Amino acid sequence: MKGQDVILGMLIDKPRTGYEIKREFENLFPDFFVATFGTIYPTLNKMEKEAYITREIVQQEGKPNKNVYAITEKGRELFYAYLDSPLEPKSIRYDFIMRLFFGHHSSQEQLLQLIDEEMLTVEEGINRLHNILQDKEKKWHPVQELCWHIGLEHHEAFLQSLKKIKDKIKNEND
Repeated sequence: MKGQDVILGMLIDKPRTGYEIKREFENLFPDFFVATFGTIYPTLNKMEKEAYITREIVQQEGKPNKNVYAITEKGRELFYAYLDSPLEPKSIRYDFIMRLFFGHHSSQEQLLQLIDEEMLTVEEGINRLHNILQDKEKKWHPVQELCWHIGLEHHEAFLQSLKKIKDKIKNEND
């Protein structure tokens, strides 16, 4: 899965600006695909050169012009080829887990602080996913809704694991 695959998936629904694409990455995919403006715009430029998308410059009064990107037929073919391609192996780089794994080189206080910080992050993720699922204005397709339920269940289970390991570390020196 490449950034262009995700962007094409967004553009297949409707044309969007780079800002709107970035906002979709932040709001919809923060748990499984992170993209910055520094990756989005070069990807859009490359995709435009390869004729997967077009760019329309929209004049705005009193504001800078905005670029609206739309998928081409060639882009649609590439997106559907991505959907038909074999799944890539799951790839995870999770700094918290690595620090926790090497946590026996840290003090109990450092470990507990690390876990507390991660618990706050996970709780924020749970709240964000609840808000997405309760947004009645969005008409989610059942498989889209399933994605958020999977994320929610993952976060909730992980939070319980963090609470257990925190208790175990606290009781270690008692």
